[in-house]
Amino acid sequence: MQNYRFFSPAPGFLVFYMILWASCTLVHYILLGRYGDLGAGFTDLSARLLALDAFISQTSLFLLLLPLWFLVRFRKKGKDFSLAGIVNALVGGGLLIGIWYFVMREGLAGLLYAETGAEGFFRNTLGIRMAFGFLAGLAVYHFFLACRLHREAREAIERQVELESLVQQTELQALKNQLNPHFIYNSLNAISSLTLTDAEKARDMVVKLSDFLRYALKQDAMQLTSLEKEMNAVELYLQIEKVRFGEKLNHRFRLEEHDKNLELPGLILQPLFENAVKHGIQQLPGQSGPSFRVIGNEKETILEVSNHFDPAVGRFKGEGVGLENIRNRLRLHYGNGQLLQVEKRGHEFFARLHIPKPSR
Repeated sequence: MQNYRFFSPAPGFLVFYMILWASCTLVHYILLGRYGDLGAGFTDLSARLLALDAFISQTSLFLLLLPLWFLVRFRKKGKDFSLAGIVNALVGGGLLIGIWYFVMREGLAGLLYAETGAEGFFRNTLGIRMAFGFLAGLAVYHFFLACRLHREAREAIERQVELESLVQQTELQALKNQLNPHFIYNSLNAISSLTLTDAEKARDMVVKLSDFLRYALKQDAMQLTSLEKEMNAVELYLQIEKVRFGEKLNHRFRLEEHDKNLELPGLILQPLFENAVKHGIQQLPGQSGPSFRVIGNEKETILEVSNHFDPAVGRFKGEGVGLENIRNRLRLHYGNGQLLQVEKRGHEFFARLHIPKPSR
């Protein structure tokens, strides 16, 4: 992600460049005031004249040094401190200082000091000017080098963030695509059987399965959805299973109005209800169904799915692939894979999702 716009090598580039220019202008003025009478006796030069000298000298120098940015910006990485890199910088800087000398000679000696008869002052301070100009050029070069390194570090961080986001999105999409295929297989098998015994129920099940899969495929792995939409999808899932289990599956839950807009990852609840059906309704001889409730506090909203199960049929540890999938998705969305908690109490199993409330 390269961006070669001239005036934006780093945030605040122009501000820091102006500060460096102002500092060099001030030092230039102080040097002229201190050493202005070297062998020439020009001690009566006004502060205004010296300030104008410093302003013109450093402004022209800093304008001429701006193209040095290209030398720094487009140099290959790793060449900044090589012998060739140092030689190129010295040659380029020396050429710019030479141009600056002619600008000063024509602009200062030929115009500014000619009016006051103080051309000798320019000649006597030429060595100081050139030495300080060279030091200012080095300062500008290292400033440009620092800007380049800062920019490259910033771009590396941006690339890393983009890469992590891409990896996260890919991982989330892969996790979302792990929607339990057994549910689809069982639904298709049930539809196949119903076509022979009850064509109307088979058609109804196809419509519900189609609506559920349409919702599942529309979900962006990186985006959140509302609890209301999520529970509508869960209702579709349970209606599909009800075609298979009939009156044996009995569920009823109500969503309060103030909970409907809660945001959470799409299809994060469906595996919990699928576990409730698989380990509860399918194993129990009588009528049963999952329960659902929302528990809110200041820091988080807890979504609890519970169901009864028969311990005699098998040990329900709550450590299946579906629950691990949920933990991974929570980790990727919220940075915490411990937001899903499971508890077995007697003949009842509880799965609780802890959805953090956004910080204000």
